[in-house]
Amino acid sequence: MNKSGASTQQSGSPTKELLWSLRIYKSIFGLSLRKFSKEIALTNMDVTKTQCQQDSRTDVITIAAISVVTLFLESVSHHGLGHGGAFLVMGARLKRLSSLLVSADATGLAPWQGRVVFAAGSGADVIMALTCLGLLHSGLTLGQHARYFLWLTMVTGFFLPAAYLLLTWFPVGDWYTVTSGLWQEPAWRFLLTIAGAGMYALGMRLAVREIEPFLSSNLQERRSDARLLSLVPYLTIGTVNTLAPLVGRAETIFIVFGLFFFIGLAGFCFIHQSVGEQPSSNNTPEALPLRRNIIWIVVGAVALVVFLGVLGPGIDFSH
Repeated sequence: MNKSGASTQQSGSPTKELLWSLRIYKSIFGLSLRKFSKEIALTNMDVTKTQCQQDSRTDVITIAAISVVTLFLESVSHHGLGHGGAFLVMGARLKRLSSLLVSADATGLAPWQGRVVFAAGSGADVIMALTCLGLLHSGLTLGQHARYFLWLTMVTGFFLPAAYLLLTWFPVGDWYTVTSGLWQEPAWRFLLTIAGAGMYALGMRLAVREIEPFLSSNLQERRSDARLLSLVPYLTIGTVNTLAPLVGRAETIFIVFGLFFFIGLAGFCFIHQSVGEQPSSNNTPEALPLRRNIIWIVVGAVALVVFLGVLGPGIDFSH
C-alpha cells in the first residue's frame, strides 16, 4: 500500500465522526443546511491538505533511484572487491565479472584458499554495512538523501550475508561451498545458521532504529512512512537484480539466482511492523523529507544502465 492510501484511510475516520457530530448538532440547534455543507467542505479541504503535505515529503522515484545505486554498490562490493579481490590476493587470474558471479582461473589454489574466496563476498558486505553505520554516527553533516542511502546500504549489507548463512544447508550460495568437505560438516553448518539468524536479527534491529529520523511521531503515519521507505527498495532491488541476467541472456540457473534477493531481503517487508508506537531517542523533531532529487535520479539512472548493460552480460577479462 502506498503512502497516500494509508494517509487517506487514517484521515477518513475523523471525517466520519464529524459527520455524525454535525448531524446531532443540526437536530439539536437547528443548523442550516448551508452551514452544514460548509463545515463538511472545510473538513474535506483540511483532510486533502494534510494528505498532500504527507505525500510531498517522500518521492518514490527518488527512493527507487537510491535503491538502484545501493544494488550497484552491493554488487561491486560483493563480487568485485570481495570475491574478485580475494582471487587476486590468492594469485588467481580473473576471467569474468558479472552482476551475479565472478570467475577466475583457480588452478593451483589450495582448498582453504578457495574457501577464503567464497567467504570474502559476505565479508565485503559486512564491512560495507559497518562503514555505513559508522558514517551515520560519525557526526558528519549529512543530507536526508545521503542518510537514507547509508541506511539502505547498511541494512542490505547485513541482510544478504545473513541470508547466505541461513541457507548454508542448501546447495546454493557461498557458504554451502565453504562448508563442503569440512570435518564435522553438519556441525559447522548448524553454527553458521545460528550466526546467520543472529546477524539478521541485528540487521533488523539497526534498520528499525536508524530509520527513526524519517518517521513521523504519529503511530499510523510512522508505520506508513516505514512501509514506503522499506518496500520500495525491496521491490526495486529484487526486480533489477532479476532483470540483469535476463538482459545478459544468462542461463536459467542464473536467473533463479537473481531471484535470491527477494528471499535474502525479505526482512524489509517486516520493518514497518517492527516500528515502535512511540518515537525513539534517535527520532528527530520532524520527519526528514525525501523529496524529489534530480541528482540522485540521474545517478540512479546511470547505475541502472551500467548494472543492466555492463554487469548483466558481464565483463570479460580473459582476453
